[in-house]
Amino acid sequence: MIRLLRASVVAVVVLAPSSCHQARCAPDSGPKAIRCVLTADGSTWQPGKTLSCSVRIANESGKDIYLARVLDGSLHRMRYPHCYFEITDPDGQDGQVLEVRCGNKNRLRVADLVPVPAGGKFDPYARGLEGGLYRFSDETFRKPGRYRLRFVYSTDGTNWDGDLGEKPTQEEALEIARRLKLVPKVTIKSNDLVIESLAGNPGK
Repeated sequence: MIRLLRASVVAVVVLAPSSCHQARCAPDSGPKAIRCVLTADGSTWQPGKTLSCSVRIANESGKDIYLARVLDGSLHRMRYPHCYFEITDPDGQDGQVLEVRCGNKNRLRVADLVPVPAGGKFDPYARGLEGGLYRFSDETFRKPGRYRLRFVYSTDGTNWDGDLGEKPTQEEALEIARRLKLVPKVTIKSNDLVIESLAGNPGK
């Protein structure tokens, strides 16, 4: 179960081998860009409060593509797409999203690879017609102070499939292979999002 983070952050990736992979990317007004927007329902967290966010990926590449939903193991970079957060805690150390999971990963399905037309937007956390949210656990912000977060979405790899569930039929396997060929190889990093943790000050 995936939980997300109104402050808006935008990042751009250009569909080229030397595309923007830095934490701070200048917006690209060119035609061949995929843009990632991370929005939050607040800029502070305190005990007893849920901080939710959502992700939207805009296809500004000028062509129809496919993108993959968040899958079992995506958060822990066990398979593609990688969908995770880079976190810097108030002490300048690497933070982490604490989420317990088993080692199994559901098999890749046709429905996991979603068509995104040119000019369209994609929610990697959505299921069906419902938009997805990510809610961080309390442990993420257990130290008081400012946290810097950014969201990373990457399709730049080959490890896509899982090992749990029925194997796809031959027809399904062919369709999965066709869609995977239309998934651009990109890594998108959002700009920094600053969250103030009021841990130890529940009434503030």
